Amino acid sequence: MREFAQYLIMLLALLTIQRPATAAEPRLPEPMMAHVESQQRIFAGEFAVYAYCTEQYPHICGGNPTTASGDPVAPGVTVAADPDVMPLGTRIYIDGIGERVVQDTGGAIKGHKIDLAVESHQEAVEFGCKTAKIYILEG
Repeated sequence: MREFAQYLIMLLALLTIQRPATAAEPRLPEPMMAHVESQQRIFAGEFAVYAYCTEQYPHICGGNPTTASGDPVAPGVTVAADPDVMPLGTRIYIDGIGERVVQDTGGAIKGHKIDLAVESHQEAVEFGCKTAKIYILEG
């Protein structure tokens, strides 16, 4: 039964995956993109932003298809953050990347660090680590 539930979660995650953003033109899920400009942004600081992939096979990025919030990991949506800095459900804007939602946490994510879900391992490797201004979205 547990394997069947995990299979359904992975299937749901695969069905909701967005195409990856390119370095030249970050892409956001359409419902989010339309509202970013009209929302109030509160500067949260500069954060180290690391990318991890959502591919579901064993490798260095990990591979848990379910976030701490219970939602499936979704490229273009999911970020992991320190819950003492940004609680689950916080909507953020990452300068140069776009809007995301804090859906996950992690033992290595402390302070001003964010893990950004991307679609492929190659994309995660190419992204590496960047410093970006983060804004909390309200409204």
